[in-house]
Amino acid sequence: MLKYAGLCLAAGFSIWGTVNELTDKALDGTRRLTKAGLVAISFTVLGLIISLVSEDLQRRENDASHAAQVAAEAKLAPTKSLSRASH
Repeated sequence: MLKYAGLCLAAGFSIWGTVNELTDKALDGTRRLTKAGLVAISFTVLGLIISLVSEDLQRRENDASHAAQVAAEAKLAPTKSLSRASH
């Protein structure tokens, strides 16, 4: 869920950034980032970071769950073979 919230945040501010003026031209011809530009870039990056971190956390949780399941099955495996041998 957090992954999608991050992607929506990034997409929303990317769109917002395209419809707003993100830079100003100074008198010497250089371009400066406006407050709107800084906000758009910051929230877009933040949204992408949230998505990446939540995806990594979900992957780690799935790996831990799988490892626990394999360990539980490994504990049961010798018991099953012993019960079959006694029959």
